[in-house]
Amino acid sequence: MVTFSGLSEDNTLRTGKIEYRTTNGKHANELIVLDLITKQFGLSMVFVKGIMEMTEADFMDWIAGRDNLPPQLPEHIDDGGFL
Repeated sequence: MVTFSGLSEDNTLRTGKIEYRTTNGKHANELIVLDLITKQFGLSMVFVKGIMEMTEADFMDWIAGRDNLPPQLPEHIDDGGFL
């Protein structure tokens, strides 16, 4: 789990989190993570605040039920990717 901050197009500081998965036990690459956040959230000057590595069991607990009940955002929030 990667937590980050960055500036939106209107120069508002935004904070968010994103799941980042690797395969075959490889490590996360900073440039790839920054590029992913920049493109997915439309931010500039992205700063990674923290990375929390999860065991497979913890990750499975984290996503339990996701396929059955996708997360719903409150109706008054328009930008679902941010905290």
